[in-house]
Amino acid sequence: MRTKGNGLVQKSPPPTIVLVANGEHLARLVDVFPFSNAHGERLGFAYEIQAGPDAGAILLQSAACSASPTSKLAMIVRDLLGREPTEDELAQGIGRELVGVSCRITAREEHNRAGTKYSAVNSVTR
Repeated sequence: MRTKGNGLVQKSPPPTIVLVANGEHLARLVDVFPFSNAHGERLGFAYEIQAGPDAGAILLQSAACSASPTSKLAMIVRDLLGREPTEDELAQGIGRELVGVSCRITAREEHNRAGTKYSAVNSVTR
């Protein structure tokens, strides 16, 4: 949700639901963005598939904002960096400088509470 100049709250458009083939895809990290939902403050990662029949599709992955070296955020950053993130990198919110990194993502079909199917990023490797 965003606040407009008149103080009214504007809802963000609903996310696009994307289905791609399960398995590994060549991709590029195209955005890292903070957001909050019912699970609290999170960091989102958007990957664009670069090749094959699903080229151009954008899949999302998110993690809670945490400086813990055992957190999901640390795992994602570790996979994108190709090395262990430092405590300072995790505490400072590393992410934006990784935009443009080429990687391989593994997509897996999942479904939400309403039963709608979508592709989720299961893992990332540099």
